[in-house]
This record gives sequence, C-alpha cells and structure tokens, in this order.
Amino acid sequence: MKASEIGRKIFKIRGYLGIPFFVVAIAFASREHAMIGLGLVLTSLGETVRIWSVAYSGRTTRARSITAKVLVTNGPYGFTRNPIYIGNFLIGLGFALASGALWPYLVVAYTVLFWIEYYLIIRAEEDFLLQKFGKLFELYMRLVPRIIPKLKFIPLGKPTRPNFKDAILSERSTLIQIVGVYLVLFLRFRFC
Repeated sequence: MKASEIGRKIFKIRGYLGIPFFVVAIAFASREHAMIGLGLVLTSLGETVRIWSVAYSGRTTRARSITAKVLVTNGPYGFTRNPIYIGNFLIGLGFALASGALWPYLVVAYTVLFWIEYYLIIRAEEDFLLQKFGKLFELYMRLVPRIIPKLKFIPLGKPTRPNFKDAILSERSTLIQIVGVYLVLFLRFRFC
C-alpha cells in the first residue's frame, strides 16, 4: 500500500488520533515537570496559526475527505504548504509541555508519531492536489516548502481573500477542545 493510500485512510480519522495522547498527558501529568507558561504560549501560537490558515483556506479543512475548490497559495500558504499542521503540532506540543507528563518521553513520542501521521496525510493531499491543479501545484511545491516556513513570502496564482470571522467560527470546536483539556489538566493539578 502506498504512503498516499495510507494517508487517505488516516485523514478520515485524524481528529480522533490525538485522544490517546491527551488521555496519557492528563493521566500522567506531573507538576514537577510542568511547563505551563511555555505550554500555553505554544498552544496559543498554534491556534493562532490555525485561525490564520483557515481564514485563507476556508472550512474545507474540516472535511472527512481530501478536497479543495481552489489552490490557496497566499497568507500563511505563501510561507509553507501546511501551516495548519504546524499549528496542530504546536497545540499538542504545548499541551505535552504544560502537562509535564512522562518527561521527556511523551514530548519525544508525540513529536515522532505526529510527524509520521502527518507525513502520510500530506503525501495523500499532495497526490490529490497534483491531480487537480497539475503544473500550478508542481510550481507551488518547488517554490514553497512542505513544512519549515520560508521567511520570504511567495505568492502564486489568484489571491484568496481571508475571512477571519468564518475562520473563528470554524475553529469553535478546536477552541472548546483546547479550553477543555487545559481545564481538566488544571483540575488534575489542583485535586490530584
């Protein structure tokens, strides 16, 4: 089975794959190793990146199957092809640090497993986008890095207008989940 085929299967359930991580982080939370301030900063930065990204890409990022009406190449997508995944990574990393759970093994395991999962998803998305947008996506792949952002903005194609109001509404469930897991973590620190 090709990486992109595995990635399509993972894409459909990606919203659930982090649950075991958050359960372990809360169950083994350690005030001794907790870096709550740094964790909150990274989680906030991650969600900010997500909102900025969704403002350009729209609600298609919530789909259960890989889809795209247009190839978005401006906003954060002019720096990196996968800004939402960078935001996701920062949210989880922030929570791992805030919990201090199984220090430093949970942070290492989270990092490795996250990037394996998203490497496969990205491969599936790239196959889809190559089929749909052809040479424009090939050019985009050559100019804009997959993950590590370039410091220089590279605009391609027709610019997409950001809709921050819609992005915040789309991110409502993510924001609720972030507040919820941090609330459970703080209750765990307070009463256990």
